[in-house]
Amino acid sequence: MVRRKGSERPFALYYWIIQVLIVLSIVAVVIWLSTRPRSPKFTITNVYTNRNFSKAQQNETIQNSSLGFVLDITNPNNGMTICYVNIIMKLHNDGFLIGSKSVEAFCQGQKKTVTKEMLYDLDQQVRVGGDDGLRVTVETMIKYHIFKWKTKIRHLGFEGFVKMGKNFTENIYLHKTPYVTE
Repeated sequence: MVRRKGSERPFALYYWIIQVLIVLSIVAVVIWLSTRPRSPKFTITNVYTNRNFSKAQQNETIQNSSLGFVLDITNPNNGMTICYVNIIMKLHNDGFLIGSKSVEAFCQGQKKTVTKEMLYDLDQQVRVGGDDGLRVTVETMIKYHIFKWKTKIRHLGFEGFVKMGKNFTENIYLHKTPYVTE
């Protein structure tokens, strides 16, 4: 009969405990990566106005007209609902705020797209054309609902640029910016 040393048995137990901890930590990382929320995507799919812009009007200013946007809001997450506390869409022209609209609070299911229409009455003068065009900013506060768990409120900001003088044929994807209150 071969006699074992007493020190080999605790080493095997420690080795087994370390293996179990490594497997559990890998499982925890995989679960965390699969449930980590992604930001919503904002896309301007249509811009319309009650005025027609010709090549001769590229650098003119307009006043007392309406400008409409169709905004698509997409939730790219699986298994997560996004609840929007508020969405504020602002228009800037030459660095000045020319319009601001807000959307009522709503919740959006997983992998869903919601379309919102925003109509602005432009009382101020707006320069048509130029290199900058209109800067569109979207500020929102959201909460994620992951299964039965709710996250804290997150502030997000997005922006994009719309050229006024051209025919609108492509979608404008608003990119994420640091959230700054003005």
